[in-house]
Amino acid sequence: MSEKNDPQAQGGQKRKGWYLLLAALVLAVLALGVYFGWRLSEKPAYADKLEPNAVVGIMPGKTEEQIKAELDRQVADNMIAFAINSQPVFENGTAEGNILFENPTSNAKLTRLEIYRDDTGELLYSTGLLEPGSYVPSAQLEVELPAGEYVCTAYIYAYRQADESYVGKVSAGLNLTIQG
Repeated sequence: MSEKNDPQAQGGQKRKGWYLLLAALVLAVLALGVYFGWRLSEKPAYADKLEPNAVVGIMPGKTEEQIKAELDRQVADNMIAFAINSQPVFENGTAEGNILFENPTSNAKLTRLEIYRDDTGELLYSTGLLEPGSYVPSAQLEVELPAGEYVCTAYIYAYRQADESYVGKVSAGLNLTIQG
């Protein structure tokens, strides 16, 4: 009788296949265990200062409204509110123009403004820090420009009021006009 027709030989080959599959699965599980054990052993520098009784997640008893208010506050902390005239006009290269840059009360951050020419990258104007609820109605450019229209970008930088730490920046396009 040949091995092909021998039921004992076929059963032995099937068992051998199952053993190989089982061994491969055991090796895969061991490899995953070693990998995740290694990943979990990597702790941040502050790990020894973490509260051992802390629980990750939202504290029980909070309403949906409270959770939404907290998320809205986090979004507001990272948003930068401002208002600016997108088409300031100057009578000539040395006159004041209607910048109209505002740091609204709702912003709750310090802001400052820088205006750059898009074609040359030249800084044309910058402010100091503005507190929430204040604005610059008009200002003179730091560079004397000849008559014409200039495509510019205004960069608004935001800082936390508590420690003046940098929050981020936003930009807005401007069309600046020097009349004569």
